Amino acid sequence: MLTQGGEILDVEVQRRCLLRQLGEIARPRVERAVLELVEDGDDGQDPVPARRARRHGRRLECIGEAEQEHRLAGIQNDAVAVVVDEGQGALGELVIGGRHARKVPLAGPGPAAVPFAQVRGLAGRRCPRVPAVRAVTVVDGHLEWRVHPDPEPGAGELLIDVRAAGLNSGDMAQRLGLYAAPPGSPSDIPGMELAGEVVALGRDVQRFSVGDRVMALVGGGGQAELALAHERVTLPVPSTLTWPEAGGFPEIFTTAHDALFTQCGLRLGEHALVHGAAGGVGIAGVQLAADAGARVTATVRNPDLRDDVAAIGARAGRTAVVAPEEFVDRGPFDVVLELIGAPNIPSDLDALALDGRIVVIGVGGGGNAELNLLTLMAKRGRIHASLLRPRPLEGKARAVQLVDANVLPFLDDGDARLEVPVAATYPMQEADAAYDRFLAGGKLGKIVLTRD
Repeated sequence: MLTQGGEILDVEVQRRCLLRQLGEIARPRVERAVLELVEDGDDGQDPVPARRARRHGRRLECIGEAEQEHRLAGIQNDAVAVVVDEGQGALGELVIGGRHARKVPLAGPGPAAVPFAQVRGLAGRRCPRVPAVRAVTVVDGHLEWRVHPDPEPGAGELLIDVRAAGLNSGDMAQRLGLYAAPPGSPSDIPGMELAGEVVALGRDVQRFSVGDRVMALVGGGGQAELALAHERVTLPVPSTLTWPEAGGFPEIFTTAHDALFTQCGLRLGEHALVHGAAGGVGIAGVQLAADAGARVTATVRNPDLRDDVAAIGARAGRTAVVAPEEFVDRGPFDVVLELIGAPNIPSDLDALALDGRIVVIGVGGGGNAELNLLTLMAKRGRIHASLLRPRPLEGKARAVQLVDANVLPFLDDGDARLEVPVAATYPMQEADAAYDRFLAGGKLGKIVLTRD
């Protein structure tokens, strides 16, 4: 109970006093307030020692005795705070951080009715920074599930409770020390795309609010319980997407859309060639090109996946799927989306149409190719390459905004022509197994890390 001069305060006064301290009515000037919670004893004994929680945005997180706190609450990896208890059952709100990052009523049955009664220490004291967030962490080429300090949203940034994070080839390279995260992104936490719920806002955020379902393109740090994303590279999650689908959407569809339309200027009626079409970016490219009215030829090495790729492509438009050694005879091609790399370049050039364009966005098959410049000149062709991750915010924001305008509408209305195939999901703490599955190949679509 909250008291003043030994007198118990009116319940409503208690509630308003606590909410004011937590920033729900008037935000405190300090960044964090310390809240001490005392558990009621059912056996008539004195209450157990106080536990502490700290304010993070509009939620609280445990400090100390976290495992016991979680057991008492009946939830995992979340922080708990009861507002007031009048002796008639809990009154007010339970503030949950971590996985859920939302408030739920205390009245009623279920694990929300945690028997904490007294609330003490609402003086607005600063609380020491402590590690609180777990993340997939690269340690000497290995992956560990480690604790890190909470990320703090800066200007224009969202703090996101991550529900799903797709794996990409860049994550594989970062694990091996071959692809450093861009400045400003965590150097040891991989993850270039994510989906989850907004739990806190940096200053000047205009588009999103706490509680929004979002998916984002990030430079790194996506494979964690909490991650930061700038609102300009963040998209709303369409109601038609599950969390794993949303977690695997931003990187592949932004990369494919940027390469095909912004860089190569693919037009209605042109013929597009997509290599590695069973992978994430490949299957996104097949669908985007076909849906835009282009004729698509896709190469897939695994014969067991060709029919599936053909079916996905056919729902979007005209699509044919062939073995990698068969594509030259299907040309000429106006645009080539090259995801394999060096081994394909000579044949890509042979199959290129006049004024054709080749864009290299993957080199899984190798990076050194021999190029016949006379053939390129005779065809008035263009060949260029691109990386999305290292671009400055302005460049990535432009690519994401085009996806927002030109792709999301086909998902928002439930258009069955576009989908995000998910090959497998793994709990985030089992990232090692997910990375191994990615490297094994032979998959259709995305491998996605998830949190319950």
